[in-house]
Amino acid sequence: MTTGPAPATGAGPSAGRPPAAPGRSWLRQSAPSADTRLRLFCLPFAGGGASAYRCWQAELPPEVELLPVHLPGRGTRLREPAADDIDALAADLLDGFHDWLRPPYAWYGHSMGAALAHRVVAATARRGLPAPELLAVAARRAPHLPPEPPLHHTLPRPELIERLRVLGATPEAVLADPRLLDTVLTTVRADFRMVELAPLAPVDAPLDVPVVAFGGSADPLVGLADLRAWQLHTTRPLRTHVLAGGHFFHLDRPGRLVRLLSKEIGL
Repeated sequence: MTTGPAPATGAGPSAGRPPAAPGRSWLRQSAPSADTRLRLFCLPFAGGGASAYRCWQAELPPEVELLPVHLPGRGTRLREPAADDIDALAADLLDGFHDWLRPPYAWYGHSMGAALAHRVVAATARRGLPAPELLAVAARRAPHLPPEPPLHHTLPRPELIERLRVLGATPEAVLADPRLLDTVLTTVRADFRMVELAPLAPVDAPLDVPVVAFGGSADPLVGLADLRAWQLHTTRPLRTHVLAGGHFFHLDRPGRLVRLLSKEIGL
């Protein structure tokens, strides 16, 4: 849940990976809605899935199309290996979303999802594709900041389990079930490794896209200074909001976050 230093050595970004999947693999919908006012793509935290956003639609204006992204290694794509290269994953997303990125649209990413959303928007600019109305990042240090030790992907199993318990997003029933827990830990560790070993983002190429950063008042991983450092990654004035809660404040009372997010998008 923190961005990493130098890239890991080894095979290239797409080595051993299948070709980019079509949009329907990433999204439950088979085609973009024709009458939506705005598409909101949501990316999950490490180990999380699209289901984390299932309750958001009821809080959003009806003309907003909520599009939680299904990443490999979880949910309906559990049999696929989790990604090991964040830039390759961002490129795969853009390949699969080509027909969906019609303005206006916005991205929201939580923790790992924020790091991935930033990479997706940066890749969008490099490809000359239509820019989003907003990049909303939550519970994530700015992407030029190195991770603070210990690196989560290196933690021994008991310590990683305890860390998940403290952070609070993993149900106790999952932590108590060895088979379920094995599956969760495999994905969580892979996600942590991907973001903790990712190359740091440069600060000399800020996005020409509005960025808003959300944080939890009791988040043990991300402080206010970490959120404010996102200013280096946008040419626009950064806006920050600190909400009551920990690292997964968006799960406690999602309505308050969704309402703030809607205002930031201009809905």
